[in-house]
Amino acid sequence: MRESIADLAYAARALRNNPGFATVAVLLLALGIGANALVFSLVDRVLFRPLPFRQPARLAAIWETTHNWDPKVFSCYRDVEAFDRQSRLFEGIAGWQWMEYTLTGRGDPRRTLGEAVTLRFFEILGVSAAQGRTFSQADLNRGPAVVLSDAGWKTLFGGAAGAIGQPLTLDGRAYTVLGIMPRGFEFYPRQALFWTLLTPADVARQNSAKFHGMGAVGRLRPGASMAAAEEEIAALRAALERSDPDEILHAGAMVRSLQEEFTWLAGRGLRSGLLLLFAAVGVVLLIACANVANLLAGRALERRREIAIRTALGAGRARLICQILTENLLLCALGGAAGVLLAYGGLRWFLAVQPVEMPIGATPGSDSLDWRVLAFAAALAVLTAILSGLLPALQASRFRIHELLKQGGRGGSAGRAEQSSRSVLVVLEVALSLTLLTGAALLIESLFRLRTEPLGYRTEGLLIARLDLPKTAYPALAGRLLFCDRLKQSMAAMPALEATVRSGRLTHAEAAGGPAARETGFIACDLVFPEYLRVAGIPLFAGREFGPLDTGLSEPVAIVDREFARRYFADQNPLGKHIRLGERDSGSPWRTVVGLTGNIKETNPFDEMHWKVQPHVYVPFPQGEPSAGRQLVVMLRAGGRWLGEDDRPLDTLVTALRRTVGQIDPTLPLSEVTSMRQFLNEQAFSKPGFRAALLAVFAAVALLMAAIGLYGVLSQLVTQRRREVGVRMALGASPGDVVGMVVRRSLLLTAIGIVVGAAMAAVGMRLMRSFLVTGPGRPVVLVGVAALMLGIALVAGAAPAWRAARIDPAVALREE
Repeated sequence: MRESIADLAYAARALRNNPGFATVAVLLLALGIGANALVFSLVDRVLFRPLPFRQPARLAAIWETTHNWDPKVFSCYRDVEAFDRQSRLFEGIAGWQWMEYTLTGRGDPRRTLGEAVTLRFFEILGVSAAQGRTFSQADLNRGPAVVLSDAGWKTLFGGAAGAIGQPLTLDGRAYTVLGIMPRGFEFYPRQALFWTLLTPADVARQNSAKFHGMGAVGRLRPGASMAAAEEEIAALRAALERSDPDEILHAGAMVRSLQEEFTWLAGRGLRSGLLLLFAAVGVVLLIACANVANLLAGRALERRREIAIRTALGAGRARLICQILTENLLLCALGGAAGVLLAYGGLRWFLAVQPVEMPIGATPGSDSLDWRVLAFAAALAVLTAILSGLLPALQASRFRIHELLKQGGRGGSAGRAEQSSRSVLVVLEVALSLTLLTGAALLIESLFRLRTEPLGYRTEGLLIARLDLPKTAYPALAGRLLFCDRLKQSMAAMPALEATVRSGRLTHAEAAGGPAARETGFIACDLVFPEYLRVAGIPLFAGREFGPLDTGLSEPVAIVDREFARRYFADQNPLGKHIRLGERDSGSPWRTVVGLTGNIKETNPFDEMHWKVQPHVYVPFPQGEPSAGRQLVVMLRAGGRWLGEDDRPLDTLVTALRRTVGQIDPTLPLSEVTSMRQFLNEQAFSKPGFRAALLAVFAAVALLMAAIGLYGVLSQLVTQRRREVGVRMALGASPGDVVGMVVRRSLLLTAIGIVVGAAMAAVGMRLMRSFLVTGPGRPVVLVGVAALMLGIALVAGAAPAWRAARIDPAVALREE
């Protein structure tokens, strides 16, 4: 113990006497350990921290699978109720679906996000209300009921103590507030301000018992496995398919951990993206270790005479190694402490800005680093001390005393083994840096391809907003059509502004002579007006647009896109052919195809790095079904006078639009007006952009470390070969020859690192393929990264080469 304290005190004095070395080493270690601690904190919050519910490991998300649509889909109310009644492996199953409600009676009408849930929702999660209560069986036969989140209570009632029992008017119905949930309680999506009770009467009123828009969450019985529960739910779903089929051709069911599915809902590539970043910061730490090892090796060379004297006085090799490792451990401890501070600052920034959506339970109120992160950082500091210090310690303690003592005050020079080991470390740094840099460059190139890919419409100057027409105020299609006409006329009077309205839904389609509608996948059906294609910027390739003669009394017509023609008509000319939308028994008429448009690319819920091309059918708004056209999307093509940065609408435009809607119907709230560019940035580009930016930062740090390591080795090379350079110059070598010697060494080490790094990058590209968009530019990226590494090598070798060229032969020979 006494020896350890003495070693620690000696190490502290040694670092204090060499502040330049200590500062550089601590900074390198802080960057490596801090980046790892930050990413580990995010990984811990997202993947390992349990959900804030009772016994969260027993909570499962239930999906249904299909033969002809997406890999997995939400359930429907009918299915959730059947699963809850008939399941033997679940204690209970509840349904939830997020919905936008029109809130009135509390200031101006506005749209608010809430969730409609079945009776046992809170019971299954195992969370009670902080004030009041949650839903009970008796509430099914009472008036509409609502439970507020803590944020909803403060937003809608200002945190007033008397909110329990008060009415909340949503979509024209008065809901009674039953309770307020604890602070921090949230469910997907976390922006929801309240939960309404979904009763059988509500479902009958909405005619949506078989609409697949309801998530299902269940609590497994003790001892029940996810695999067995999946088999049971699949069997129950198959029985429903036989007895009472709906519009989806089902294949089975999926039962997954609720935490895993929350992560998936927050970001399709969030889990794998975090693991990718974790691997990247691990590489950064390895480079930091290699750099510190090189620094320690150079410092050990300077101290070999001191070490030789201590050996002559009786210090054994093990004692010397322990002393050197103690000094390195102190160095790594300081680096770890600084790294924790960097990680804490990075975590606070991340939770404050939230550049990407985080899953439920990953962002609790505390923004501090918990004990697991601190323990991880401490373990990293110890591991780093061993990795970076063991080899220099072994080399420094292996020498011949009499040879070192004969060198007197001139210091020592590294042997061939020491030089080789330091060169190997530099090659490793270059290889790892090239791997990271290649990954970052490919992510950036893929993001560029994603952003620049044509989407089938013009995004510049395109704005969208949403309106919901209540069923009570607009019971007939004619009334909704009149509202749209008045809205378009009012907006047409505004200068530099074109406007149109559409209403979309997913449905089945059937082509004459083709398979039944239920056997095909879903298509997007949009009710539109004649000016829609022009305002949206969608090209018409054949046929005609809709006109004023396409009314509810004229021949039913439709316009289809190329993807629809490919799937339903085998790429034949669709003009004049007939299609029917919806199920065969729905009474939907056969429609004549009168136009062909280009495809539209949309965000892909199952692959965030590729666009989804959904078949589209456009129908004249007056020819819509009687129940259609309630959820409207207002589309605006605005001139520059209305737009700011990123096409964001100016306040003057938003105010004018809200005033226009209010003049037609003061009870209707207009949702936030968003530019299409802003929408795409948030929905499609934010997560790939965040990954690419963060990996680029780590790659830049790694590149800087590699350059420092290369500079250090070359500087040491010049110092070690000072006499050799003097002899060469005395024999007639020019300064250019000396510069060439140093530069060749730099390029040789870098070239070897590039070859090794290229092999590592090839493996990395295979692991990263889900984050990359393939294209012809990949070889150019690889060549560019290699050229950049060579350029860095030239820069890193410039100063040592210049110093070598200025060596005075007479001085160098006299020093020896």
